Amino acid sequence: MKQHIRKLSDFPASELPDEFDARRKWPLCPSIHNVPNQGGCGSCYAVAVAGVASDRICIATNGTVQVILSSDDIISCCISCGACTGGDSLKAMIYWVNEGIVTGGRDGCQPYPYDIKCGIPCPLLEFAKNAKMQRCHHKCQNIYYRNDYFNDKHYGIFNKYHIKKIIQ
Repeated sequence: MKQHIRKLSDFPASELPDEFDARRKWPLCPSIHNVPNQGGCGSCYAVAVAGVASDRICIATNGTVQVILSSDDIISCCISCGACTGGDSLKAMIYWVNEGIVTGGRDGCQPYPYDIKCGIPCPLLEFAKNAKMQRCHHKCQNIYYRNDYFNDKHYGIFNKYHIKKIIQ
């Protein structure tokens, strides 16, 4: 069994609540309500990590810092994470801690560039096309965004004790 899976399974179930709704626990964090569409890119790992990281920043600051982080920054710049053909969410979390992630969403430094209106299911040709277009830009791709790429980076803490403290 992989080490990170074994550690998660060692967490005693008796310490977990019977019911939990993050929207109620942290009402000052509207990012928790977001359900992004990965569209024509096999990027569920990056979309999930960008969402979790955005939520954790909001939670840690009691809603004073609200950002939508860029899943495209993970897809394009985290070489070991994967790309539009799938990837590793643990490596993406480690990327957030070590390298930082810039803002995304519609208005951030690196908006999501893949077609989210490609249909359900999205045609395989769309995935193949997008698998070829990834390229890491250490420059904001949104021409209207006024912050520098490296100054826009947000970093995380990846520690099970810190996470446990937050959710209690």
